[in-house]
Amino acid sequence: PLPVAYDDSCVGLHWVVKSGLAGAEPWLSEHADLARVFLAGDSAGGNIAHNVAKRIGKCNTPDTKIALKGLVLIHPFFWGKDRIGSELQKLNPTGTELTSEPMFDRIWKLANPKTSGSDDSLLNPEMDPELSVLGGEKVLVFVAEQDLLRDRGVHYKDLLVKCGWKGEVQVFETKGENHVFHLFNPVSPKAAQLIDQCVDFINSS
Repeated sequence: PLPVAYDDSCVGLHWVVKSGLAGAEPWLSEHADLARVFLAGDSAGGNIAHNVAKRIGKCNTPDTKIALKGLVLIHPFFWGKDRIGSELQKLNPTGTELTSEPMFDRIWKLANPKTSGSDDSLLNPEMDPELSVLGGEKVLVFVAEQDLLRDRGVHYKDLLVKCGWKGEVQVFETKGENHVFHLFNPVSPKAAQLIDQCVDFINSS
């Protein structure tokens, strides 16, 4: 359960950077550009990338400094107690399907048994008083029009601007698609467009 996923991701990332810079792993030294580190993830992976970037922004030291340039969050799993945007129309207030409110709450409690609830700052960035220390210089958030989590991704951009985070953030919306559509149909034109946007974002940094 959480926070193990955050802990393991941070340990793994620090190992990559330390090993690559020290020459302990030649394939990292030769092929990884450790002066331009990006974190990316879709759905729960987007949540993990965000929380790892928060730790980097808060705890980076000269000995373990990670040159985090940006984040790519694809349909990130953020939530909250109060409904926003189109959630009231998309969300089933009862039931057992994944788009029902009880199931969303249960999934989060299963993943993080010690959580304070849906407004836990690990799940709801709006409740994080330290959001402005987020690591990185740029953030690209992908949302899908039909996705229940669509408005959370858009709101994330607004939160970063409002909290005084110093980086640049942009949102790219895919029309007519649902949550992580690119995983179910990776060769579709819209999935290819998403990948192209990721490549352009990284190459422009």
